[in-house]
Amino acid sequence: MSRLLPLALLLAACGEGDCPEGSFQTAGGDCVEGEIQPLEWEDGVLDGFQTRQCELKEPTGELDFDRACALEGCVGDTYQDLIDVWGVGADCNDFSYTVNGELRERVGCDWQNGLGMHFDASGNNPDLTDAGDVFTVESPFRGASVDGLGVGVSLGCFVERFGQPTEIDQFNTPDSAEIPEEIYFRTDEFRAFLSDGSWTGAGQADGIIDKMLIFPLN
Repeated sequence: MSRLLPLALLLAACGEGDCPEGSFQTAGGDCVEGEIQPLEWEDGVLDGFQTRQCELKEPTGELDFDRACALEGCVGDTYQDLIDVWGVGADCNDFSYTVNGELRERVGCDWQNGLGMHFDASGNNPDLTDAGDVFTVESPFRGASVDGLGVGVSLGCFVERFGQPTEIDQFNTPDSAEIPEEIYFRTDEFRAFLSDGSWTGAGQADGIIDKMLIFPLN
């Protein structure tokens, strides 16, 4: 497990919840010792928006954006392959969405390590031979890319690394501040959806990435 840099990276807007005194709760529900030290808001990273100052994690290389991999599990691996490297006990659920009037059924599986995969399948579980095609990362996974990017890092760090996003979604404007909460990147190697999901519980974004979906393009 990688060492995190300042505790602010574990999510600045989370409350203490039911955690013991002297600790705080991350977006993934973990109780972590220490006090939250919120990063300062700053302008100029995104045109017309605010984000937190950039503080990277330790660059462990456990997360690979280009290949959509983490801890030896990658997009393109079968469900059995992922069980072999991430373990049994994945929580799988079916979901559906409509594209151009066509209903598409999918299955999403989440492992206890915070890693997950989506499959082009139906029912409550994919077949062992089904290959995953969308990679997901959220807390409690604490690994990082060779650039120090990962869950718990400021949205601004991703902008500094990959440039301006192709799309920005905004749900709230507390205190008239323009705060992005979901951003989309596209490079020659991958497409990524990054979510600052803290608004679902805290009422507004905190500027820190809580979940990522990665789609390799090659």
